[in-house]
Amino acid sequence: MVPAAGLEPLDYTVLVFYFAGVVGLGFLFRKNPTLADYFLAGRSTHWSLVGISIVATLFSAVSFVAMPGEAYAHGLSLYPRSPMVVLVAPLVIWLFLPFYHRSPIFTVFELLERRFNLAARLIGSGIFLLVRGAYVAVVFYASAKAFQPALGLPMTTIIMLVGVIAVFYTYLGGMRAVIWTDVVQFIILFGGILFVLVRLVLSADGGIGGIYSYATAYERGFDLWATQEFYSFSLYERVTLWSMLAYVLVWNSYTYGVDQLTVQRYLSTSNLKSAVRSTVFQFLLLIPFVACFWFVGTALFHHYGMNPAIAPPATVEEDSILCYYITRELPAGIVGLIFGAILAAVMSTVDSGINSLTTSTIVDFYQRLGRKPRTEAAYVSLSKRWVIIWGVFCVASACFIALVSEKANATIIEVTAIWGNLNAVLLGVFLLAMLTRRFTSGCAYAAFGVGSLVTIYVSTVYFYWRPPEERISFLWIGAIILAATLAAGILVGTLLRLTSRFSRSAT
Repeated sequence: MVPAAGLEPLDYTVLVFYFAGVVGLGFLFRKNPTLADYFLAGRSTHWSLVGISIVATLFSAVSFVAMPGEAYAHGLSLYPRSPMVVLVAPLVIWLFLPFYHRSPIFTVFELLERRFNLAARLIGSGIFLLVRGAYVAVVFYASAKAFQPALGLPMTTIIMLVGVIAVFYTYLGGMRAVIWTDVVQFIILFGGILFVLVRLVLSADGGIGGIYSYATAYERGFDLWATQEFYSFSLYERVTLWSMLAYVLVWNSYTYGVDQLTVQRYLSTSNLKSAVRSTVFQFLLLIPFVACFWFVGTALFHHYGMNPAIAPPATVEEDSILCYYITRELPAGIVGLIFGAILAAVMSTVDSGINSLTTSTIVDFYQRLGRKPRTEAAYVSLSKRWVIIWGVFCVASACFIALVSEKANATIIEVTAIWGNLNAVLLGVFLLAMLTRRFTSGCAYAAFGVGSLVTIYVSTVYFYWRPPEERISFLWIGAIILAATLAAGILVGTLLRLTSRFSRSAT
């Protein structure tokens, strides 16, 4: 007989000790006399810690359940998107990192002012605050919704509990606390999924080979890659090789090259060489890390296929399959440890998001436009207050999503996804700024404006307002927005140069 879902007292004890340890790290790193200490860990963090922190931060709790769920329900066809991330490594190492390390900065948007003007900086930073703030709130909500049945607590309680703890140690320790907490959380997260994977493999007849053979026999392997449609250039095929490549290049170029959340970690290293090492290390670490999550989904498909008596009922959604297994088949204590790992994934995303939001708020807006405090200590004190403000905003937004109706939930998440596509606009503007000196602020304004309009138009008219069978593939949307952003900037730049040349010749 399979045990009922839920956590035992021992599991809750493990979670309490875990949370206490996380808060303790905040106290350990609470001395941050300058903004460089608070936001960039004194620019002295070892490259290995930065690499681990980036992996932990970008791997949210939603990914924890989504990857096994996708493999369980649809197979491994989408898995190659993960190792494909290495395709953007040369762009990050040879273009973005040297650009950021030419002079000391706190945010990527400072470079937009140096390259264009103040307005470009504020627009870019504003888009980032909008997108990242919404993303953190949705991570809160989606994680609480996925884990609420197992934890046995109301979603709002989970959101507030995790939010208060993440905000507290971020408030105390700044970037040092965030990075070290990310490292600890990564170890717990990786250890937890390895435990599940090893347990499933050891219980399977034939081990890894038996699991994969069973999966391929039931179309849970790389079956999509053998179809003719997979190599189509159609924008309406849900997944093709070319749309997958486009998605990987656009999304990961932004994530690893432009996102303030990631760049802030590069800037916490001592020099360009260390930043490059952290980049290489994170990509090497990411490949086996993500592979474990995908193969766990495949192993669960084999496990329940071979043991139908304990298989989940049809009402269990694919994204809940990992939590279903954990709460019903693992021993007490281990369940608490693994749920600690899941909550670790939530907090890694949340603490980093709040820290980067605060950095952009203080450096790009308050410090640049507002009344300046006289001392570094005053800036640090102000930054801590903004950590609380952003934390309250994200927690309150997530609680609001959890409290409204299911119809409203869908609407909010769709709007957030549309905002997320604005990342491609930021990537386009930064490419215009970095690749040549010929583009001016007028080009940046055109790129921001056209890119934002195309984001709203394509995401709504060609995706959310259409029935599923008539939608453009979500994998193409970012590439379309990036192309429109670059085209607008290049076109305006060309027109401005021709106009200037004509004016000079006329005189």
